[in-house]
Amino acid sequence: MAKIFEDKGELFSERVLGANPPVYDAYKKFRFVKKIASALKNGSKGTELFEELRVIDETMGKLFTEVFEPRNILAHSKKTTNDDGSTILEGINKEAREITFNQEWLSRTRKNIAKHKDNLNKLKEIL
Repeated sequence: MAKIFEDKGELFSERVLGANPPVYDAYKKFRFVKKIASALKNGSKGTELFEELRVIDETMGKLFTEVFEPRNILAHSKKTTNDDGSTILEGINKEAREITFNQEWLSRTRKNIAKHKDNLNKLKEIL
């Protein structure tokens, strides 16, 4: 997120990276960027920009479940193997979910990452 906003991120840098102490936690950065999108959307009611910001804000609302949560399961999980040879990753921290680590999951995760990257780039263009 910092890279997305590097050339327009004075506010992002000041409030997040320049905070005392600096915010390195991705979820806290996400919450800050989501607030920016929501504030822009709320301030643009009745304009052409409103619908575009509404879609950006709505998509951003799915970032945690579509990107952060799978990342956290991958980073903090135990691995088991089913009888059919498929690998199951089970979250061992706050995550109680399991994911089946297969081609379908990888493909969906890659598409979600690309979708959210594009969404952040759209927000950057508006800023």
